Amino acid sequence: RPWLADAVIEGMRPCRFIHVIRNPFDAIASIVGSSKRGQSLESAIGYFDGLYTTLTAVTEKLPPGHLHEVHFESFLRQPRDELQKICSFLGLEANPRYLDSCASIVLDELEDHRDSVEWDQPTLQKARALIDKYPFLSERYAEKAGA
Repeated sequence: RPWLADAVIEGMRPCRFIHVIRNPFDAIASIVGSSKRGQSLESAIGYFDGLYTTLTAVTEKLPPGHLHEVHFESFLRQPRDELQKICSFLGLEANPRYLDSCASIVLDELEDHRDSVEWDQPTLQKARALIDKYPFLSERYAEKAGA
């Protein structure tokens, strides 16, 4: 709902946003395999395209320095470092005990959901086109755009 962006940004000044970015193939496959949201690959790609369109519209309205992007894979590999960056972005001082406690409950390894579904060639092409359409995805995932 991009139309809410102005109200949220205005009503919550100063607001900061944290955008967690996940490999789109895993994100799409997790929706397909979900018992609550189970969708076809094609409809899941459309769902994420809508989300990414909204996200782009919202982030374009933010003042510089009010968006922090975190790649999910990086967060899992180095949770303490990523948490420190998030705290710094929010203007919070994080003591080492806090960072260690938070990092201790993060998943130990990444779950690659992309291998849990069958990707046919047309659907792979649609997913790759989705990645190419959004710079926050293409800068990291375009060269890895294979399921």
